[in-house]
Amino acid sequence: MTVAAADGGDVPAGPAPDVPAPDVPAPDVPAPDVPAPDVVVNTTTWGETEASEAEPLGIDLAGVLRAGVRVFDLNNRVGALPVQALSSGCAVLSGGLMQRVTNASRAALLAYAAGPV
Repeated sequence: MTVAAADGGDVPAGPAPDVPAPDVPAPDVPAPDVPAPDVVVNTTTWGETEASEAEPLGIDLAGVLRAGVRVFDLNNRVGALPVQALSSGCAVLSGGLMQRVTNASRAALLAYAAGPV
């Protein structure tokens, strides 16, 4: 099978024979019979400071942080958990953004509760 090249000629379809395939690790996907969460939420202060990360988190995240998992870390600092989650293929939402959304929601609820001005 060939495809048309920009210069009007034909080139073989697929990767060039002398170009090695990229070495991309397979995502860490658990077996179908192993329950795994779709969402991880850190509501602790672990990760807020470097000192807090001196101690282990206390939860074994082996096999939990994998491609497709959504991780919400309420801390303002980008600590070890979001970095580990990103490197595992997770979608990560930072604490700074979540706190802004939360505060905006609170302000909107207060304005609604107060009624018309």
